[in-house]
Amino acid sequence: MKIKLGEILEDLDIKQKKISEALGIPRNTMSNYVTGRTEPDFETLIKIADYLNVSVDSILGRKEKYILISEEELKKLIKARNLLQEVIKNRN
Repeated sequence: MKIKLGEILEDLDIKQKKISEALGIPRNTMSNYVTGRTEPDFETLIKIADYLNVSVDSILGRKEKYILISEEELKKLIKARNLLQEVIKNRN
């Protein structure tokens, strides 16, 4: 299975050194994950996903896109959507 860890790290501008130190994973092991030489076990995969704030599915390539958004940003988007719906409703 080809994981998309390298692609995600690049998109987020996170260096392998930073994530490997943060998670206590040897740098050569992280490099192997990124290049696809080896794959992380399930527990490590979850730790990586949690650290990057992405889904395991994104790392596994099961989702084309992943969204990084804070809860506060999500609330703002929902509020904006609701206001837009109200404007559209009042026009009719």
